[in-house]
Amino acid sequence: MDLATRLKEIKDALKAGLKHQGPWHDRLPEFSIVDRVEIKIVPRFKTSGLSGNEWRQNISVVGYFKGEVVFTERCGDMDYALASVYSFYKHTSIPKVVLQKEKECCDQPSCMNKATNRYLMKKVHSEGNHFEANAMKKSHGQGYYRQFCDIHAERGDACLNDTDSNYLPIEGGPGNSTNLDSSPSGGPIVMDL
Repeated sequence: MDLATRLKEIKDALKAGLKHQGPWHDRLPEFSIVDRVEIKIVPRFKTSGLSGNEWRQNISVVGYFKGEVVFTERCGDMDYALASVYSFYKHTSIPKVVLQKEKECCDQPSCMNKATNRYLMKKVHSEGNHFEANAMKKSHGQGYYRQFCDIHAERGDACLNDTDSNYLPIEGGPGNSTNLDSSPSGGPIVMDL
């Protein structure tokens, strides 16, 4: 099946409110199950008839994905908390809350907005863009999609994998973009010697 036929099939199924097989959701290369980590000291006043009363504290480490808690850990001191964040993150399997948020939210890392634009991918590229493949062939005719909110609907033209020219709109499209938060590249660094 070619890309145009598959795109029409998906759009027809969506209009009719029918479920259809695929396309499969393809995560951006920058995807992470944690997009924010909060580390803070939590003081408490310990009371004891045997050893006496005193102020103590521990460190709370909380990882979030699009505003939802993914993991929480407690540490005895700040040094241990800072040294352990990577381990907490790497040893957390993907929780159901992440999978649920992925279904409804924009794919742009840390964006919590509802996805309103869906795109069928034309090609998939390896990490580092060493090779490319036809997305329909690689997915056995189902295709891959990505989804974005109106702010992130326009994807730009700098990356082979995540670029406007690599997407066919299923719903919405780059014309819906409300991106007002663009920032120019830092440009070349010039040094006077």
